[in-house]
Amino acid sequence: MGFWTEYKIERWIERETREISLPDGSTRSCTAFRLVWEQADSLVLLNGFSYAELAGYADEEARLQNLGFDEAFSGIVAWLDGRRRERWGI
Repeated sequence: MGFWTEYKIERWIERETREISLPDGSTRSCTAFRLVWEQADSLVLLNGFSYAELAGYADEEARLQNLGFDEAFSGIVAWLDGRRRERWGI
């Protein structure tokens, strides 16, 4: 566990919009907290997910839960990151 400064925490809760790939090869804009993007980048780099896979899961979750895509994407990333942390014991 690390020590986080107020500046780092404030940066995490800033919103950022990125273009992400979808499973069909198209792209779409997605807005999320920077913390979510850090978690998503980590899932892609360390766990072998692609942004298209994450977007596919988010699209399905949005339909099932009647959510907006951005909210569903953040939820999927948080859930997958939590599962990874459980496996790693952190």
